[in-house]
Amino acid sequence: MLFRSAQVSPTLGAIGDGDLVSDHGRIVRRNGELMASFGLMPPLPDLGLDGVHVMDDGEILFSIVRESFSERLGVMLRSGDILSSRGNVSREGRELLARFEPEDQAIEPGLDAFFVWPSGEVWFSTEYGFTSKTMGPIMDGALLSDQGHVVAHNLDLVQPFQPLEDLANFGLDGLFVVTDAAAPAKPARVLLNLEDGESGAVRLMWPGQGRVFQVEATSAVGDPFAPVSPIMP
Repeated sequence: MLFRSAQVSPTLGAIGDGDLVSDHGRIVRRNGELMASFGLMPPLPDLGLDGVHVMDDGEILFSIVRESFSERLGVMLRSGDILSSRGNVSREGRELLARFEPEDQAIEPGLDAFFVWPSGEVWFSTEYGFTSKTMGPIMDGALLSDQGHVVAHNLDLVQPFQPLEDLANFGLDGLFVVTDAAAPAKPARVLLNLEDGESGAVRLMWPGQGRVFQVEATSAVGDPFAPVSPIMP
């Protein structure tokens, strides 16, 4: 996760808005570490952090808030680009928007949240709305595909929450897609630990390579299983 503004932690010290942090109380990557391979002119600036997606092999894809010039690549790194922790531009912002044919090519709507499918398709949201020549106004809360269509409008995403506010758009800042499109290489291994011999309570643990897990149960092995836990990253 990330912070929208700089913070000070009593245990970790200063945390910039470009640092990637964990809810386990640690800094996963400093912004300087993410940008180290791009060859920026020193002193190395904190460019902020907007969207983040971690690939299965550990590569971190991300977008930045503030633009900067990469001396090594010889290009301007923009807020709408998907950058890689390996020091390259994975996808340019203009590539993501190309099939939408923005009316004003000079406007940079930025990149807020994104998800990269195994096929290479990217789902994303923009920091600011823009106007498409083919689809008209597109809000910053819409979930888009780089294939040139709207995956979901903002009101479709928030409808299950039944918001009281009469708004057409709440924005879309973060994105996490739960999917089994790419199965883990090895299934999780379930470990049982007897917690209380009298009550029969057990503790479940499952080391595995999946992105999310959910515990299911049944009263008989031959019967259908039903979820007994929330979906857990």
